[in-house]
Amino acid sequence: MKDKRKQSAETVIPAMAFRNIMRNRQRTILSGSTIALVAFVVCLLFSLDSGAVSDMKNNVVNDVTGNIRIRTERYSENERILPLQFFIPATDELTRKIESIDGVTGTEQRITAAASIYRNDKIETAVLTGVSYNKTRLFSNRSTLFIEGNNTDLVNGQKTAVITKTLSDALGLHAGDKFTFFTRTAAGGSNGATFTVAAVVHLGDTDFNSMRCFMDWRELSGILRMDGNASEIFVYTRKNMSESESDGIIQKIKMLEKASAGTMEMPLEILPWKKTGSVYALFDLMDTIYFFVAVVFFLLASTVIFNTTMMSVLERRKEIGTLMSLGMSKYTVFGMILLEIIMTSGSAALAGCAAGAVIINLWYTQGFNMYAAGGSAVEGMNLSAWIYPSLAFSRYILIFVTGICISVAACILPARQAMRVEPAEALRTEN
Repeated sequence: MKDKRKQSAETVIPAMAFRNIMRNRQRTILSGSTIALVAFVVCLLFSLDSGAVSDMKNNVVNDVTGNIRIRTERYSENERILPLQFFIPATDELTRKIESIDGVTGTEQRITAAASIYRNDKIETAVLTGVSYNKTRLFSNRSTLFIEGNNTDLVNGQKTAVITKTLSDALGLHAGDKFTFFTRTAAGGSNGATFTVAAVVHLGDTDFNSMRCFMDWRELSGILRMDGNASEIFVYTRKNMSESESDGIIQKIKMLEKASAGTMEMPLEILPWKKTGSVYALFDLMDTIYFFVAVVFFLLASTVIFNTTMMSVLERRKEIGTLMSLGMSKYTVFGMILLEIIMTSGSAALAGCAAGAVIINLWYTQGFNMYAAGGSAVEGMNLSAWIYPSLAFSRYILIFVTGICISVAACILPARQAMRVEPAEALRTEN
């Protein structure tokens, strides 16, 4: 008999909860639309955060550090003054050995120096960046735009350069033009050379769009008297490599360093990209900030569903009293009220997430212009001019569950209010 009563309650209570939801549709729509709107907005915010974090991570790895960055310890200690004399000895030999390590997919040598560029009686200070045209990922960003020239015009071993649009505008340089620069060398002297502009580019990574000039690193190494060596080596590894696997590659590189102790005049600094600066900590901080923003939004929305639930309980006192007089326990009434909230907030959060998924998918194909939204204010964070919002399925689940949990938590008080209804007193009331 008890099992039959329990089975009857399991089928009747959800039906009653659904009937109560549909009985006052305006109130239900008000509560649901609020939760749906917040879920929709939070999905968009999370997708922007996810897109921006993914973009920054890709730019840092591709353009600034590689998955593993190698330089001499002395270079890192004096990085602000671009200490060219602290280059990596036997760069080519070390690079060949690193590329033979299992899990390494490529390397890139890099040199950074300051120079004065002369053009038509004008002098501008610029940053020279030595890259390998056939290896560098600087020009493969989805947002990179070749204004003049293109990738096929870039050939290693020639005195050709790629300049940013900023430098092009400052000196009136265009593809095919020649310019002369003077720079300090690793030996402490000075040297100069004349290069031809092969291309003018607006780079996807906005941090590289200042007064910059890119050229073959070997050519630059010779001009800087660095004996064919580079200041840094970026090591690229397989995608989705675990930290333990990355640490294993670092240990193998350190073993190569020990084996080359005779040629290594200075100890090397070998770091995974996450430990090369404070950017990675910023990624985690952004995720935390956006989660708390989402919680605040849902808390604000929950005030609406709190008010509507409280009004519903007050208006249904007689009905609740009747149910209790017929044998329904207080806890069953409490569960029925919470079930109504779960059904309302769950369907609303699901609708908001579904709408968000549609917009995010469209947004991902079109991209979001950071500069049009005032993105220049975040220069220095390796953001691209365009980012492509995206959201992992787990984030949709998180938003969906957070919406339901906060709505239920906000309505526990009205549900407890229903438990305090005395059947005899409620039956005497008019409503």
